[in-house]
Amino acid sequence: MATRENKLYKGIVYRLTPIKEKDAMVSCIGQDGLFSFFARGVMNPTSSDFAACSVLSQSEFILNVSTQDALRLKEGTLIKNYRQEPNYSVAMASQGMLEALCKALSPEDASAFYPYVEKGFACIDEGKDPLTVLAIFLAKLLIVSGYGPTLDQCAECGKKSDIVAFSPSSGGLLCRECASELGIEKSPVELLKAIRAVFLVPLDKIGSFSISGAMILPLLSTLMVMVEESTGVLLKGVASLLKY
Repeated sequence: MATRENKLYKGIVYRLTPIKEKDAMVSCIGQDGLFSFFARGVMNPTSSDFAACSVLSQSEFILNVSTQDALRLKEGTLIKNYRQEPNYSVAMASQGMLEALCKALSPEDASAFYPYVEKGFACIDEGKDPLTVLAIFLAKLLIVSGYGPTLDQCAECGKKSDIVAFSPSSGGLLCRECASELGIEKSPVELLKAIRAVFLVPLDKIGSFSISGAMILPLLSTLMVMVEESTGVLLKGVASLLKY
């Protein structure tokens, strides 16, 4: 007969998968990576674990661990819920971040990416520009996944001067000559600066700046293309955002 032990987990809930009427599988990301567990009755708003297991909740969970490594919720304690009052930009940014977690993040990279998840949702909760946070979130996801672009020289020839464009398919910045040879149009200087900013900003400085309104949608479009070309995942939430 399988024996069980209790173990403490901490993480942010990014997905609930209903099972039957009120049960669910709860998917989380934490310092040790991704983990999922079965939670009985947690879809019922009267459940004592409803808040702790809600999407965008950061919580501590006491989980029963069987010898088959199956996890089952014993008790959940809410630390912080990052869900806010309805706001279009906040809702779309949060949706894009959750979609990226569900579809584009490799389990092997989850532990390294968790600090950016925690920081990103915290910044939105603090009222920082949500679309800039989303852009940084996607940029850091690409870096952690091993798809960070070349930002210190031309991705094609290695030239460090006369940089005029950025190409997702080429893997980074391009000098004037290479951009011309590849038929790639010159990028606005402000967009090149924004690309460098979101990829290079350190963790503790996320939330310290905002990308201007004129550049944020072209930036998100570029990042969405990079995610799709690198992982094969189309972020439909970001695509919907770009339509408006």
